[in-house]
Amino acid sequence: MNIHGSMDRSTSATSALSARRDMLVEIPDEEPVEDHCGSRFVLCENSPVRTTWTVVLFLLLLYTATIFLYRLCFCVFHINEDGADPIGSDDPFWNTLDRCVDVLFLVDLVANFFLSYKDVRGNEVDSLRRIAKKYLRGLFWMDLVACLPEELVEVILQDVQSENGVNKVVRVSRIHNLSRLVRLARLSRLLKLLTFKSSTNPWWEWVKSLRGVRVISFITALIWSLHLLSCFWYLCASMHEDVQETWVGRRQVDQSGTSLLSQTPFEQWLVAMYFVLTVFTTVGFGDISPVTEAEIIAVAVTMVVGAVVHSFVISRVISIVTSNDQIQEYIERKHQMIDAFSEYGTVTKATRSRLKREIAWRVKAQAVHPSFDREEMAELIQGNTIPAGVLADMAGELFDGSLVKNAFIQCCSSVCYMPPRFPLLLTCFLSRVDFENGEAKSYTSCMTSPSTSSWY
Repeated sequence: MNIHGSMDRSTSATSALSARRDMLVEIPDEEPVEDHCGSRFVLCENSPVRTTWTVVLFLLLLYTATIFLYRLCFCVFHINEDGADPIGSDDPFWNTLDRCVDVLFLVDLVANFFLSYKDVRGNEVDSLRRIAKKYLRGLFWMDLVACLPEELVEVILQDVQSENGVNKVVRVSRIHNLSRLVRLARLSRLLKLLTFKSSTNPWWEWVKSLRGVRVISFITALIWSLHLLSCFWYLCASMHEDVQETWVGRRQVDQSGTSLLSQTPFEQWLVAMYFVLTVFTTVGFGDISPVTEAEIIAVAVTMVVGAVVHSFVISRVISIVTSNDQIQEYIERKHQMIDAFSEYGTVTKATRSRLKREIAWRVKAQAVHPSFDREEMAELIQGNTIPAGVLADMAGELFDGSLVKNAFIQCCSSVCYMPPRFPLLLTCFLSRVDFENGEAKSYTSCMTSPSTSSWY
């Protein structure tokens, strides 16, 4: 029997299976991580310049999503009893401001080719070639359309409309309106801000953890959703051929039968917000209802979006309020215990108040930090999901590297080989306690000495 040949075939088969298994487990990158083409020109996530530009971009998007959207829908597309009635479209201040905003968005379009991003493995990519390839495959074209000048968009739309044989007067008005609506494509850049994570700032983390700040943020998101859908609801009426058939023409603002068409843009916006809110809350008073095909589609979309957004916001707000109430109840129980102990031990009020403040601060600080399932994390560490190299790096960074320097860990390492999983598994079941210098040693000596029976 050819034993060596069988062993060679078995070894080769095992190697092939191992290689195939490694191919299945490994997640290949689109490009090698070592690619740093033009990295010195790239702004990384921890760059102060990038953080500042992100704030500027946020302000631009905030203006576009609120004031610009309101002016575009309720002023530029304003309608009265005679039809289209643009208001403030020739105002020099707003036109100058819009031009400046357009220039800044154009700068951001170019700047996106110099901003790093995170790949599937979480590594920050600083290669200009890979950044350009990813951006060109993503939001670049939508950003480019949003940055096109109105004049160029009107020329493109004019050629398309002329082929359809539309009336010249109607064509010019429709082209001018559509060219302005193209600017709303820049709202897609909100996705980039949602995925951007700046460097950790303790002060900013503390501000975000405040209950009032979190509740206000969710309420603001709800109001912005109402504003966005209100503009969409009004556009359905302004784009209709006969404004008297729209919800704006059918809506009466007083007992004398005055139509909403004769009111100011702000009053029309307020009524639109009121209607969308009734749809979100499923109240349905029936004073405003869709009739035209565009209005029916708009209300259907509003009902779907409202069912998701409203339920999510309300559930999150209720969760925040109830969780903070539980924390406050826990703090009050601790305060009552401190009062009872202080009365028994005749502790002064000043020390008692200081202890109460310290307990309240520490409990709230611990509630800010995210919790994890210890058993589930231990199973993850013991599994084959995390590579050994990553486990070794994590073990060396636990508690700023102080855990691996612990006397117990050092003693175990001197006796036998210490796998990197051991400190990680130990961390899953550790609790952090602050001690003064020498306090733990003196406490241990007191507990183990023969005189512990007389120690209070």
